[in-house]
Amino acid sequence: MDNYIILIFSGIILLIAGVIVALHIHYKRIITEKERGILHHIHEQDRLMKEMEHINVEKKVVERMLEKKFDAMFFFTAKTQTREGTKARKHEASPQPPPKEGEFPPFGGTKGVLVTCNS
Repeated sequence: MDNYIILIFSGIILLIAGVIVALHIHYKRIITEKERGILHHIHEQDRLMKEMEHINVEKKVVERMLEKKFDAMFFFTAKTQTREGTKARKHEASPQPPPKEGEFPPFGGTKGVLVTCNS
């Protein structure tokens, strides 16, 4: 009879040990899957950062190219203008006084006669 009791207790201990090992393996798999997901996100962020750096470099190159083109266009237009055209352009660029309260500039800008609003 004592042998049966020892056999039953040893079986229960083995079952408990098996459950503990199964739980340990299960949670170990869950942890590795989460770590794998975190690593995947980190690699994705690194890839996006490299892509953003590449795009930023391309943007700077395009900005420099456009700046050079605009500078060349401005130099070409400034070179072809005569002195009278430059003086006329300076005269046109003179600042206009701001409209008085209740008055609005006519359609097309601030040049010309100010129109009063009677409401």
